[in-house]
Amino acid sequence: MGTHPTTGRCRAAAAHTAFVRESRASLFVVDDDDAFVGLARDALSTLGHVVTFHDARAALDAAAARAPDLVVSEIVLRELGGFGLLSRLVRQHPERPPRFLFVSSLADDDTHTQCLEAGADDYLAKPVSAAVLRARAK
Repeated sequence: MGTHPTTGRCRAAAAHTAFVRESRASLFVVDDDDAFVGLARDALSTLGHVVTFHDARAALDAAAARAPDLVVSEIVLRELGGFGLLSRLVRQHPERPPRFLFVSSLADDDTHTQCLEAGADDYLAKPVSAAVLRARAK
């Protein structure tokens, strides 16, 4: 198959590397709390490519071309909110909606139930440890 003229790498190896990079899971973290965003990015980075957003609208725009594999989102967000993000992502990608995990400081049973009834795959109350977040995201 030959070598790449610039890098000298085997073209097959370069193609495989590009495939692996493209096939990594796409993980969105949506929260306006910088401390949580940092914790989530560090906790989830071994599971795939983590992209962070401070508002739901930006995450929705980024997901227009390709649905993320997993969304970790706060419920209370500017404009659209977490529930709005979830419902629009499901409508935007009905053939393969992303897994959705709510993480919020709203820790009552009604909120937990509301999240699950809205279609979320899971719900975690803040504060949450990196280990628990990573385990629930797998």
